[in-house]
Amino acid sequence: MKTKISDTSILKKLPMSITINDDPYIISETTNGIILFSAICPHQHNVVSELEEDCWRCPSHEWTFDSNSGCSINAPTESLTQFPVFIENEFLFAELPGRNNQ
Repeated sequence: MKTKISDTSILKKLPMSITINDDPYIISETTNGIILFSAICPHQHNVVSELEEDCWRCPSHEWTFDSNSGCSINAPTESLTQFPVFIENEFLFAELPGRNNQ
């Protein structure tokens, strides 16, 4: 469902941890544009919260993720779920499952 994330002013502070409908996400600019990543680590479902420019880390068990692709560096077959972001009328939106918050 189309979900409003924020106004476009947050684009100056990327990458950034944000919460949408009580769920943790990371919004970042990648080579594929602005992407919203689920911040839920696929390892044990803790929150990826340590954001560096080139990698992100889950502090629970030190899983790290490439900041451009969301792919795990520790387990190459795992990755953070991605949601493309689009801009309408100076607001950021993403298609998120099961929610409709325009």
